[in-house]
Amino acid sequence: MTRPTPLRGICLVLAAALAAQGCENNLFHVQSGDPGRYEFPDGGAWDGATSDASVVADACVPSEEVCDGVDNDCNGVVDDAPAQVVASDVRHCGACGNLCDLPNAWPMCVGGECQVEICFPGFWDRDASPLNGCEYACSVTNNGLEVCDGEDNDCDGQVDEDFDLDTNPLHCGQCFKACNFFHAEGACV
Repeated sequence: MTRPTPLRGICLVLAAALAAQGCENNLFHVQSGDPGRYEFPDGGAWDGATSDASVVADACVPSEEVCDGVDNDCNGVVDDAPAQVVASDVRHCGACGNLCDLPNAWPMCVGGECQVEICFPGFWDRDASPLNGCEYACSVTNNGLEVCDGEDNDCDGQVDEDFDLDTNPLHCGQCFKACNFFHAEGACV
């Protein structure tokens, strides 16, 4: 027979005293009809005749439930983490084990849903969908001011959107194709 550690011995004495008074506790409780027999939540039992520490090793000691594959709160359900955990933890967003892993983005968990907190440099979230993260690769040019050059200078997903190539005499049909006439004013139609 192994000797129990002092802490386990104290737990056994305390639990036995509570059980003898008819009180239930989270470590084990008196089995009905037999005040010398104690039943563990996992179905094991202790008859009070042994002080073997291994008897206590299988008992569940309640603590705060976290996502770790263990029934921490001893309620018989593994990883039923509190709502505040799965509502904001990017490792367990919406449910234990649901990792927010968004392409080209630093993720955040809001209300149990993965969201884009910030895009990595050179990427943009044009469609505001967290499913594909920051899907648009673009580098800002010309300090983010759109110029007629065939590029998306401001990385908004549109190219040369500030220029009307149908009517602008300086950019008629394409960038920098000016309507220049000798001794006449050009128009783009």
